[in-house]
Amino acid sequence: MKRVIINVVIAFICMLIQSNVSSAFGLDIVCQYGVIAIILSAATSMSLVSSSVSMLIFALLCDIFASGPIGVYAFCLMVVFAVSHALMFRFRSERLVALMIWSAVMSVLFELLLAGVYAGIFWNRHYFFIFIDHFWKDMIATALMTPAVMALEHLAEKVFSRKKTSSLS
Repeated sequence: MKRVIINVVIAFICMLIQSNVSSAFGLDIVCQYGVIAIILSAATSMSLVSSSVSMLIFALLCDIFASGPIGVYAFCLMVVFAVSHALMFRFRSERLVALMIWSAVMSVLFELLLAGVYAGIFWNRHYFFIFIDHFWKDMIATALMTPAVMALEHLAEKVFSRKKTSSLS
């Protein structure tokens, strides 16, 4: 349970840092830290039930800050959660390059699903043009940030875990 909470908290902190940096410097690249958290929970031995509950809470919390109708961001993120867990259960790999590729693919799926839902709600194809213009930048950013988030999670896990001492000393 501790690893699940660390995974979600680090993803949320990274999203907050990204939003502050993007607003300060006008960057137009979005790294999908929620997708990275999903991939890392699917690739490692995190419990499915606690991961899904924590990702739902994370998605609803992010949905508060997202523009648009309430629940769309959370719905799309949970669909990606289900798809990624189903696919990664079948094609299990914990190699770093494989995780980066999964992050990139699931980032594209998440943004495509988000564009499709927004286009369906607002009856406007403009969201697909935004997707075509931005998906490749966001995909590369998400893939490149996967090792950094993974390293942060390992570091946080070391910090928050107790050191075992032997009773013979």
